[in-house]
Amino acid sequence: MTERAIEWLERNGDTPFFMHISYVRPHPPRRNPAGYHDLYSQEQVGPFAGFGTVEEQAEFHPLNRLLLSHPLTAAPLEPRERRQLRATYYGAQREVDDQLGHLFDYLAVSGLSGGTLVVLTSDHGEMGGDHWLVEKCGYWDESFHVPLIVRDPTPAAAGTRGAVVDEPTESVDVAATILDWLAVEVPRQFDGWPLTPFLRTGRAPQRWRQTVHYEWDFRHVQQRWAERQLGIPSDHCSLAVARSATTKYVQFAAGPEVLRPLLFDLARPEGHTRDLLADGGTGALEQGFEMAQEMLRWRSRNLERSLADCYLAPGTGPVWGRSLWR
Repeated sequence: MTERAIEWLERNGDTPFFMHISYVRPHPPRRNPAGYHDLYSQEQVGPFAGFGTVEEQAEFHPLNRLLLSHPLTAAPLEPRERRQLRATYYGAQREVDDQLGHLFDYLAVSGLSGGTLVVLTSDHGEMGGDHWLVEKCGYWDESFHVPLIVRDPTPAAAGTRGAVVDEPTESVDVAATILDWLAVEVPRQFDGWPLTPFLRTGRAPQRWRQTVHYEWDFRHVQQRWAERQLGIPSDHCSLAVARSATTKYVQFAAGPEVLRPLLFDLARPEGHTRDLLADGGTGALEQGFEMAQEMLRWRSRNLERSLADCYLAPGTGPVWGRSLWR
C-alpha cells in the first residue's frame, strides 16, 4: 500500500490532492511478516489492566460475563500466551510505523511535506488482553482511546509542533479540522469541532468540550448472540459513554435489571474495577445523576440538524443561522 501511494503521488506531481491511506495492521490474524513477528518478546509486556482473575472480571458486570464467554473477545487464559498476543501486536504497530516513515520520507524529499496536512488516527483501539479481553468491545478506554496526530505544514503552526493536547477530542473532529484547514465551511450537520485552534495557538478555544462521548452497538442481526444470552431485543443491545478527565459514566439501552449503569473514578487506582454506583453512596449517586444529565444534554444538542437554524422568511426565502458552540 505504501508503494502504491508513493507511485500515485509521483504521477500526481504538483496537483492538489487528498489521499486516504488505510493500513489494516495492527489487526487479526495476529501474524506478522518476517522481521516483525518476533521483534518483541513476551518478557517486554507489562502488567495488564483489570481484575487479577477472569472470574472476578466476569462477576463484575453481566456485559463482562457476556464478552468473556465469546471466543472472539475472550483473551487467552494462559499467561504466556496472553503476553505473546500483546508482543505480536507491538510488532504489527512497528510495521505500520516503519511504513509511515517511508511515506513521510518521500513527502520530505519530494517537497510535498511543505504543503501537506497530515492526520494520523485509527478507527478503534484493541483490548490486547487487558480486562481479559481482545478485539474492540465494551466501554473500556483500550477500545476507544486512539491516536490522533496532526501536522499542519503552515508557518502559523510552527510554534505548536510537538505539542501534546490534553483536552478531550473526538474522531468526529477530524473531518471538521480538514475542512477548516482548507477554509471550507463546516456543514451544520457535522458533530465535530475543528482542531485548528490547537494547531495554530496550542490552546483550546473558548467553551471547548470537557467530556467525550462514544457508543457501542453489540447486536448481531444474524446470530443474535447477545440477544439470546441476555434475553433482550436487538434495540436494547447498545451502550453510551460519557468520559471526563477523571470520571466515566456508562448508560445501557437495556434496563438496569439486565445491564445496570456504571460509574468509575479513573483517578483512583481501582479504575474500572470499582463501580461507584454499586457502592451506593449519596455522593456517587449524585455524581452519576449529573453525568446522566450531561449525556442527555449532549444527545439533545447533537440531534440530526441538516435543516436546523433555517427560517423560511416571508419574501426572501430560507435564512440560515449558525450555532457557534454546543
